[in-house]
Amino acid sequence: MTPLISVIIIAAIPIVLAIVLRVNAVFLFLSLMVGELMVTYLSNDAVTVAGSFSKGAQQDKLVPIILLWLPIALTLLFLRKSLPTSKLPLHIVPIIATGLAGAVLTLNLLSSSFQNGVYASQYGSTFKQIQDFIVVGAGILILLLVWATYRRPHHSEHGKHH
Repeated sequence: MTPLISVIIIAAIPIVLAIVLRVNAVFLFLSLMVGELMVTYLSNDAVTVAGSFSKGAQQDKLVPIILLWLPIALTLLFLRKSLPTSKLPLHIVPIIATGLAGAVLTLNLLSSSFQNGVYASQYGSTFKQIQDFIVVGAGILILLLVWATYRRPHHSEHGKHH
C-alpha cells in the first residue's frame, strides 16, 4: 500500500464513522484538538510510562498516535446519534475537513521516511503545501457551523420577573 493511500484511509475512517454514527462535527473537531493537546503536553510522559510496562522500539511513535486518536474514538463511541439526521447535510463538509485535519496531524507523527513517501507523489506534494490550510480551514468551518446552528435559549415572557 502506498503511503498516500494510507493517509487517505486515515482521513476516511473518521469521516465515514462520523457520518454513519451521526456524530456532531463540532464534537469531532473538539476531540481532535484535545488529542493534539494531549500529544503536545503528555506525549513524553506517556511514552515513559508505556516504556515501564513494555519494551518496544515503536513506542515513541505509537503512543502519540494513540493520544491523538483516543478522544476521537471515545467521541464516536459515546456521542453516536448526537446529530439529528435532518442536520447531517450541514455537518458533512466540516466532518470531511476534520478527517483531513486528523490525517495531517497523524502524518506529522509518523516516521520521516513515511512522510517522504507521501510527499514524493504529485498529490502528496500538494498535500504538504496545503496542510496548514487544511487544519486552519477545518477550525474555521467548525466555527461557522457553530455560529450558524447555535440557538440561544428563549426566555418565556410568562415567567417570573424580579
